[in-house]
Amino acid sequence: AMAFSFPAIAAALACTRETERGSYEGLLSTPIRPIEYLLGKLLPYLTLGTAGTLLSWALACWWFRVPFRSSLGDYVALTAVFMLSLVSLSLLIGVTMASQRHAIVIVVFLFFIPSFFLSNLIQPLERGSVMERVLMVTLPATNYVDISRALFLKGASVRELQGYTMNLLRISGAAIAASLLLFRKKVA
Repeated sequence: AMAFSFPAIAAALACTRETERGSYEGLLSTPIRPIEYLLGKLLPYLTLGTAGTLLSWALACWWFRVPFRSSLGDYVALTAVFMLSLVSLSLLIGVTMASQRHAIVIVVFLFFIPSFFLSNLIQPLERGSVMERVLMVTLPATNYVDISRALFLKGASVRELQGYTMNLLRISGAAIAASLLLFRKKVA
């Protein structure tokens, strides 16, 4: 889950880079709408991150010999939903931060550190606890670690994982809505 954070970091940096370099002002003179701007930032990073799924899947299966008992299509689709949530959150950070330095610090604290320590990867969370419920609705990696385990080891289907998928879609929707609300179509 942590390796998939790199496209999210790049998306946040792309947004803040425009502000730092002054190209954002040129963008404001165009008739582009906020949703078009955000989709233009979201889609390339979503596509690249999802394409990287195939490399990570091949590495896990052939190099590390992790058994894969589900459908590759399900794995790619659910990874795309996970990537959507990551990139959506990073766009929210990108449209609110004025500098790349601030954006990268926020992204590292939101994605890397919690993804490593709070995602069921190292230490299992107590099922049904308040902490687990909070992390499931705020941290995409917590959902994705469980999705990956279920797909690789249990042969689960998309239908069986719809609770996790809905959590990721809720995170994405909230982040995109907040990005649209906070998108500034004026020079600060």
